[in-house]
Order: sequence, then C-alpha cells, then structure tokens
Amino acid sequence: MIAAMMRLVISPLAEWWTPVVIGVAAINGLIAVLFLIRRAVVAVGTFPQLASCLPTMIGFGLAVRLAPPPLLWPWLAHVLFAVGVVMTMTAFLSLGSSFGVLPALRGVVVRGPYRLLRHPAYLGELLMALACFVAGPSMWALSAWLLLFPGVMWRILAEERVLSRHDAYGAYRRRVRWRLVPGLW
Repeated sequence: MIAAMMRLVISPLAEWWTPVVIGVAAINGLIAVLFLIRRAVVAVGTFPQLASCLPTMIGFGLAVRLAPPPLLWPWLAHVLFAVGVVMTMTAFLSLGSSFGVLPALRGVVVRGPYRLLRHPAYLGELLMALACFVAGPSMWALSAWLLLFPGVMWRILAEERVLSRHDAYGAYRRRVRWRLVPGLW
C-alpha cells in the first residue's frame, strides 16, 4: 500500500488520470492486499530460481523510469499500458492467495486467464514495458526491454521447475500448452 500511495504522491496531480500512474498504483495496492491473504509456501525455489526475479524487476523498473512523463505519451502507449495493467491485475486476482513474487509453490491456479496461458501476468508486464518504450523510444529504453524479455523467460522456466513439484502441474501443462504467447511459446 505504501508503494501505491508513494506513486500517487510523487506524481504531479495532472498525471494522476493516466494509465501509468493509476495502473502502477493499483498494481502495487493489489500486491499489498495479496501479500496479506496469501497461503503458506509448500516448496521454495533454489537460489538461482529465486534470483530469476531480479532481471524482471530491474528491467521493468528501468522501463518505467526511462519513459517520458505520462502527459507526453502518445495515445498508443497509454492503450498498451492500460491493456498490460488489466492483464496483470486480472492474473493477480486469479492467483488470489497463491500470489507470490519469488518462485514458490502455493498450489496450482487454473482459473481466469490461467485457463489460456500459464503466465499471463508476465505478458501484461511485457506490454506495460513495451508501452514505456513506445512512449519514449531510445537505446536506453530498448536496453531495459531487452533485459526484461529474456528475464521473463528465465523467470518462467524457474517458476515452472518449482511448480512441477506439484502433481497437478503436469496435467495443467498438458491442458494449457502456451506459457506466454499463444502459438509461439
């Protein structure tokens, strides 16, 4: 909740209506609530699996930080960011008490967007980062996105190794074929 409030406090009042400010504040607020209700960990990942979170956290943080002020964004960037926020929040809400930041086993979720993709929250995160790049294309912004994309792939593989300790995950993987993008991966 503190991160959500800080996002609003540090943003100029004129930017509060933008998808970036509303979305980041909403996601941070939702994460705070999910931390309060999450269930206990059944199994935790190894150190390399836990470290898989760092490139995505750093890459996404850089993408947002390197983007121009939201009032200067073209409409397409706002739309991409808003779609990414909705995807991410829908995935987090579907995870409910199984939500976590680090790779850990808290059960297998098969509802909501998880019926179609095994990692829809990361697709939402990639769309938000892409929106940041579209808003202010530069070599630095591209490098943040290029750090984030392989980082998401590493993180997905690490999470799936932890989740595969649950018997139900094998059946889920057979039923939901695509990890991130239907038809590709």
